[in-house]
Amino acid sequence: PARAAGARRARARCVVIVAMAFAFADVIVLRVTMPARLEASSVDGLLRALEGRARSRFPLPDAPLRRALGLAERVCSHLPRVPDTCLYRSLARFALLSAHGRAPRFVMGLRRGTSDVEGHAWVELDGDVFGEPLEEDFVITYSHPVHA
Repeated sequence: PARAAGARRARARCVVIVAMAFAFADVIVLRVTMPARLEASSVDGLLRALEGRARSRFPLPDAPLRRALGLAERVCSHLPRVPDTCLYRSLARFALLSAHGRAPRFVMGLRRGTSDVEGHAWVELDGDVFGEPLEEDFVITYSHPVHA
């Protein structure tokens, strides 16, 4: 019985590791292909398409999902010709979270109280900013879905 339980735990860890590898690869592919996808579609159309992607066969819990995303984003930040802006990071986060059964909200806004026009994109999950801190006060100009 103890040996069987150990084998089950080992299999479960292997499933999580494989699912993390798939999530990591998914983010890399999303980030590499996102400029072309965005050029071919509106932001709204792209977000609807990203929501409609196939669901992961092995949805990850939060901690391994965040770990896979963080590793992939670090790799992408060093890839030539892969934009590393808040827009592309947020689109990939939205797609990954949707594929893993979450209900993210993609948000774009303008910085409040400045004469310069400065925009930002981010993802919210359960009402909280996901993936990177949001240190400034922004006026929301677009969100998908409109209400979280």
